Amino acid sequence: MDKEERVIKLVEYLDDTFDIRVFHDHDPYRVLIRTILSQRTRDENTDQATDNLFEKYKCSSLKYLCKKIIIYYF
Repeated sequence: MDKEERVIKLVEYLDDTFDIRVFHDHDPYRVLIRTILSQRTRDENTDQATDNLFEKYKCSSLKYLCKKIIIYYF
């Protein structure tokens, strides 16, 4: 088996094994917050917490929070 065949086999295995999550909002701040929350919760809880957070706070406040998080950690 050559390298190309191994890569194809690996990609097929990964595709069969894992679900791909697609986020339709494409808002990088929302994806960042969702990613941070997902470190400690299951996907179902993360989705609900993210939705609740964005309903409660205005987007500009969350963007400000994300910028502070980025500055703090990086």
